[in-house]
Formats: sequence, C-alpha cells, structure tokens
Amino acid sequence: MTAGKGKPIQSVQRALDIVDSIGGSREGLTLREISGRLDLNENTVRGLAQTLVSCGYLMRNEETGRYHLGLSFLVNGRQVYDEYVRFMRTAAYPHMVRIAEEFDLSVWLQACLFDRIYTVDIAEAPDKHYTYTPRPGSNVPHHATVSGKLHIAYLPERERDTLLQSMDYPKLTDHTITDPGLFAREIQKTRERGYSLVREETDIGMSGVGVPLLEGEHFTGTLSIVAPTPLLIPLLGGVIPKLQQAADQIVRAMQS
Repeated sequence: MTAGKGKPIQSVQRALDIVDSIGGSREGLTLREISGRLDLNENTVRGLAQTLVSCGYLMRNEETGRYHLGLSFLVNGRQVYDEYVRFMRTAAYPHMVRIAEEFDLSVWLQACLFDRIYTVDIAEAPDKHYTYTPRPGSNVPHHATVSGKLHIAYLPERERDTLLQSMDYPKLTDHTITDPGLFAREIQKTRERGYSLVREETDIGMSGVGVPLLEGEHFTGTLSIVAPTPLLIPLLGGVIPKLQQAADQIVRAMQS
C-alpha cells in the first residue's frame, strides 16, 4: 500500500512535522522544544499548534505548557488500523497457508499498534497435531514471545535502551528470561540474526520462531510459528528462511 507522491505544501508539511515530533515524545513538548527540534520560528509553531488543537489533533496541558497528541488520532486511528490490518492479512495469508502446509505447523500473523503486539490471523497446521491458539486481537507479553522480542529489537536504539531499563520481567516458566542484562543480550542477538527464538519461555512444552515485517526501518508486525518444542526445533533450519522469504514478499505486496 503506497501513498501518492507530489510536491508538499509547506504549511501542511510543517504541521505534520510538529505532530511527528510530539508523537515521538512520551512526555509531550513545549513550543520552545518543538521550535528547536524543527528549526522553526516559535510564532510559526504556535500558530500551527493552535490550529491542530482546535481540530482535536493536539492537546495542550495548561499547567506545563506541553503539547500532546489529541483524541482525533484515536478516533481516526481505529479506522486506519482496521483497513491496514485487512490489507496486511490479504497480503500475508497465502504465504502463511503455504508454510503451514509445507511444515504442518500453524503460522501466526501479528501487527504492532501503539507499542503492543496483536494477533491478526492464524493459518492452522493442516493435520493439527497440537492446538495453541490465542484469541485474535489479544495482546502478548513482550519479554517472553518471539513477536515481543522482535518489537523491542527493532525499536530505535535510545528508545530500546530506555524500555529495557524500565520494563518488568515476570517469570512465566522456569525458562523465562527475567534478568535485564541477559534479556538485553538476547535482544541484541535477535537484531543481529534477523529472527527471534523462544524456547518454552511462555508455556512449558511450546517454542516459537518469528521474523519481522519491516517497511524500511519501520517495524509493522511479525510472521511466526509457535509449536510443541519437539516438533519445531528440528525444523528450524528449513522454517526460518521460509519465514524470512515470506516476510519480504508480504512487505513488497503491501508497498505495491
């Protein structure tokens, strides 16, 4: 899915740059901070910000003077997400079915929304030797799943380091990584090799492998397999390249 190209209108581009800057800050930004980041006159920023506030796309905290994203993004974002997920599912499902049939393993498609990972669809293993199916739309723990690890691995470095220092690491099984230092090394390894591996870290007897869906540097979701450990581990050498190839084809289809 691609957007049309044309000459940008300066005022619109500046307004969008303001929105992007504020969206990238968890604590919001003041006029001076926005002006400094974008190298824009503070009065110009003030006028654009006030317009965005009046339209509901920004909110201003009167006590701190900081601007935050407004509720209009929440209202419109749900529709955008629904359309995007439909498009993602259409692009991915034929590849998911092919892999599921080749290896007789269930294949998951998951999407990233607001720093959370949600299950979009599952292509079931044809012979169903096992059943492990989360409710579509359910959130997953980041520190003990392939998709969660991939999401963290592909965050910008500064944001990734901040998250690793602040997140919790609850023990789900005896194999869950609960030490922040060990988990940081696991994330580095995940980024370097381009796929994530989980061995019974969420549920005893179940392991998983997954690859990212990347549009440029932007992490949009994952393609993964979760299966009984004795079934999955011997097949990793064949499964991983097939998942990576499918992920590349899915992203190309979404960008066409």
